[in-house]
Amino acid sequence: MNWLARLKKTANTPDQEPTKPTKAPFVGFVAPVEGAFPENEAFPPADGGNGANSANWPEIGIDADQHAARVELFTRRGLRVKDAEQLAEQVSQRAVDLDDRRLCLECRHLSGKLCSRAAYAGAGRVVEAIVMVPQRCPAFRAEVSDELF
Repeated sequence: MNWLARLKKTANTPDQEPTKPTKAPFVGFVAPVEGAFPENEAFPPADGGNGANSANWPEIGIDADQHAARVELFTRRGLRVKDAEQLAEQVSQRAVDLDDRRLCLECRHLSGKLCSRAAYAGAGRVVEAIVMVPQRCPAFRAEVSDELF
């Protein structure tokens, strides 16, 4: 059969419509939603939600050495200095507001993306998705001491 005959043959042409996939693809991520469970709820801010800044730290009891230690810890764990300073300020404000939830990033059991006490805490070993989510963890041990608690 020559080339022209093959082109004219219409009985064996494939369908012009795409076929449907045999199995629908799954694209998803499962992680706790902040504030979805009562144990993750925060107490209302004690200062009316104004927040803490470096100008009024002595008035509300935030220690500059403690703040610097937190910034150093957060940068050692991979945050940029600016982000570490903001997070340290939020953590200090959380202590003033009497919020007892903690970040995995503050815990001495966190090593890279792994929690060495995950089984005791009832969580998965890889905690990368929740290191910045405030929560109440029974295995938490502070890397930087928090004098207000």
